[in-house]
Amino acid sequence: MNIRPIVYKWICYYNDGTELHQYTHGQPNSFNKINQDKLIKFVLTPFTYEEEKEINKDKIHVKSVSFLPTFTLNLIDDRRLIYYRQNFIQTEEFHFCKDCNTEFQYNSSMEFHSQYPSPICPNCKSHDYFYCNRCDKKYDFEQTSNGLCPTCKGHLQRNRITSNRSSREKRWIDYIIGYQETISGRNSKFLLNIKETGDSEII
Repeated sequence: MNIRPIVYKWICYYNDGTELHQYTHGQPNSFNKINQDKLIKFVLTPFTYEEEKEINKDKIHVKSVSFLPTFTLNLIDDRRLIYYRQNFIQTEEFHFCKDCNTEFQYNSSMEFHSQYPSPICPNCKSHDYFYCNRCDKKYDFEQTSNGLCPTCKGHLQRNRITSNRSSREKRWIDYIIGYQETISGRNSKFLLNIKETGDSEII
């Protein structure tokens, strides 16, 4: 089973000086254990390599990515923590050029061989062609209208250079951190979407 590993862990800091970590000695603590009434700071930080080895012993699937930034949320006044993860699965289709080993995605703005469906490689301009085994010659699609060799009239074989299409599954996790508070009698929210790369944006 393809499970996307978690790259961020949380740490809670309370107003009495105590802390609650998402993992204690490799074992997870439930998010529901967080005491919002005492919470003054919530931190998302990457795992260390040692933590990765310890936690993954129980097949929880976390990954240490040392270059990821740490995010700190200070919960002052009546701010209440918001935190959750979003898991995404997407099927991606692509073409692969056998001549230059370039992977590319076809779209309507790209060059396309019109007579026989064959995208033109954006890197080396290769595409499918006809090949005659008798003559040991290759022909562009425009050089024959009936699929027969222009020289010996034998049947041509189509060599698929770019037209074969493949697909793969992409998985990723977004980490959403923020807070809600009451301003002038209205409930307001601030949310930050954090990517697995460490990039973030306000949502």
